[in-house]
Amino acid sequence: MRRPGAVEGVKARLSQLSGWLEGRDHLEGRFTAADLLMTTVLRILRHTDLVAQDPVLEAYRLRCEARPAFQKALADQMAPFAESEAPDRR
Repeated sequence: MRRPGAVEGVKARLSQLSGWLEGRDHLEGRFTAADLLMTTVLRILRHTDLVAQDPVLEAYRLRCEARPAFQKALADQMAPFAESEAPDRR
């Protein structure tokens, strides 16, 4: 089975990210597109507890998700999906 190996690989990468973020609010010293992208990656794991079990990563994710720029980027990304699911208004 490959899944345990994949989970361990993800945990290792998350540990590296957590180490980098320790004592920092953002990846590059200020909120940038890198934070938008990394938060999106961390959100992919929201069906697991891999991010939530690391206080540094969970705080980072929540901090970035609270940013107006992240909220706008997410809304813009999701808009076409919402439009395609809207009932036909003919």
